Amino acid sequence: LNKGCDRHLLGLQILADQAGMPRPGIYTDLSWTKSGGGGNFVLSTSTLGYTSTYGGCAPMRHDGYGSFYKIQNDSMAICVTAWKSCKNTSAEKMAGSIEQSLLDIQQLLTSSRM
Repeated sequence: LNKGCDRHLLGLQILADQAGMPRPGIYTDLSWTKSGGGGNFVLSTSTLGYTSTYGGCAPMRHDGYGSFYKIQNDSMAICVTAWKSCKNTSAEKMAGSIEQSLLDIQQLLTSSRM
């Protein structure tokens, strides 16, 4: 719960700002900005862990995705969101890709002869 890299890095940024310290170099690195650092991630994910709660989350940016997932003993539930007004995203296609990827992983793990 709440172990995403964005939360930890945001906390470090806030601590540096409050202490009057210069921000660490990661916050000015181009890769940080391109990845969506600073609250603008292309893929925003959330979960409540192993609870009975379902939910959803909106994308952080117009051309991004939101993904809420719930892990159960024998399955996963995933809610994918995207803005319909963005022609470059499709929640349906993203959900289908995630589902196929998970099925591929399941097939790989269950057919292994290890």
